[in-house]
Amino acid sequence: MGKVNLKQRQRKRQRRKVKRKGAFEEKKQQAVEELEQHKQLVEQTLRDEKEQELEDCRTTIMIYDSDLSDPADGPTSLGAGSFGVVYLKRLRGANNSYVACKVVDSAARRADLRQEADLLARVCHRHWFPVLFGWNLDVAQPFLVQEFVSCPAGTRTALTLTSAMKHPAEPLLLKTLDFVLILTEVARGLVYLHGARILHNDLKHDNVMVTTRDKRIIAKIIDFGSACHAEQPAKFHVPTGMSTHIAPEVANGGAVTRLSNIYSYGRLVQDVEAVMKTGYPCMNQIATACFSPARADDRPDIEPIIRLLETAGH
Repeated sequence: MGKVNLKQRQRKRQRRKVKRKGAFEEKKQQAVEELEQHKQLVEQTLRDEKEQELEDCRTTIMIYDSDLSDPADGPTSLGAGSFGVVYLKRLRGANNSYVACKVVDSAARRADLRQEADLLARVCHRHWFPVLFGWNLDVAQPFLVQEFVSCPAGTRTALTLTSAMKHPAEPLLLKTLDFVLILTEVARGLVYLHGARILHNDLKHDNVMVTTRDKRIIAKIIDFGSACHAEQPAKFHVPTGMSTHIAPEVANGGAVTRLSNIYSYGRLVQDVEAVMKTGYPCMNQIATACFSPARADDRPDIEPIIRLLETAGH
């Protein structure tokens, strides 16, 4: 009888042990599920905040001809191309500051200008890109108005990376390391663009503006006329030998990708090193890694490139 009671007690203890273990596992699973729900809630909140941030950036102002005026010496063109003309203007709603006004030649280009404005609006709150003030698509010659990246600030002069390489002493007294810093800023801007699911597709030294803020060198990527959504990659007609900064797969009729933009960045680095001869080993290393591989998939990501550039001068 004693042995039977002992076995019964052992079985009861075992059942209680199993029950407690089951309850513990149930609570553990419940905690895991609650943690996962909390994680999903946080991620959704971050997505909502990001979308709201982008929506706020897209809230730009309708600008009319009466809001704009020419400089004191009359109409001034900053550049022209197949897209139309960019003029230097003053914007009354921005303390009469100088702005760049891009005018397309016909209403037929309205959709192109709308996409350009939409893409720039998504990122223009970051210092790597010009501020978008507004647009007007409801006129015979639609236009958008964006920041005129002046150098020095507040003047009507501007400095492209092309000009900076030709005349590094004017007006910023740029040193060789400063050009590495400029390329680092461009790379960070490219990372941000790709994170926003935007492809620039026309990265070259003419489309990089150089200025300063609080004695710090700033590089801004301009001209979103060829940009597109990453989910809707574009194709371009590229005349043979005319655009060395365009990736070969794109020049051969393929669609643009993040990797084709990295190819263009490599060409940008190569151009800077060819002219400025910085002597930093990372420059040729980066350029070669970006445009030498036969396969686009073998090109590097931008983040390791930034880390390499940050080692220059140390």
